[in-house]
Amino acid sequence: MESDVLTGVTKIYDKAGLEIEFLIGKKGAGVEQALKTNLGVTAQTLRHMEVIIRNTIEV
Repeated sequence: MESDVLTGVTKIYDKAGLEIEFLIGKKGAGVEQALKTNLGVTAQTLRHMEVIIRNTIEV
């Protein structure tokens, strides 16, 4: 588990190369690049998250 030094976003890496990044929808003025969550991780904020949510691929 690491935090990006520029944005503070929490990422998890495994030995096989899998990278997990936490994302949250950006609303309103949305000046924050990252937000701390109640899960103890810092999530990257993105606009138009509904596009990502509607177009998922199950693997």
